[in-house]
Amino acid sequence: MSSRSVQYTSSPLLASKTPIWRSQFIVAVIAAGFLGLVARAAYVQVIDNAFFKRQGTVRFVRTLDLPANRGRILDRNGNILASSVPVPSIWANPEDIERDPAKLKALAKLLGMSAADLDKKLQDEDKTFVWLKRQVDESVAKEIAALKIKGVYDRKSTSASTQRASRWRTWWASPTWRTWVKKVWS
Repeated sequence: MSSRSVQYTSSPLLASKTPIWRSQFIVAVIAAGFLGLVARAAYVQVIDNAFFKRQGTVRFVRTLDLPANRGRILDRNGNILASSVPVPSIWANPEDIERDPAKLKALAKLLGMSAADLDKKLQDEDKTFVWLKRQVDESVAKEIAALKIKGVYDRKSTSASTQRASRWRTWWASPTWRTWVKKVWS
């Protein structure tokens, strides 16, 4: 066997004398490939990483509006003390509102305000939204809807409704509550 070749097998049929420079060339190409990959990884992760940081932020950081209702407040026996109840609120679009004096007078009466106050709220026609009254009774909202005034709308929102207020005051003043507060805060 010569010093310039590597013998891979002892079988004379499979014996192929490969020059040593060929093996060294293949190892050098593989090493250069790995060095290229390491250099590219270092460039992308350390030197020019602003693009990838921005892409990561765009893909994973999001702002979502999650509407949440208030929960119920219960006493120790599971009875409801306070809960959120959806109630209508009346709003108008001053640009689109129908300016019939008789209907506007009826609307003002239902909202419990004078016609002058209602006209003052609806005065600025550049606005597209103005609250007329928030948290009105359901029956009042139905009567306002029955007037069918163009540009006047209702929106359901939640309001805390206290039920059994006397029970709440009793629970708040109970010795059990005071004892629990003392344990937690002392």
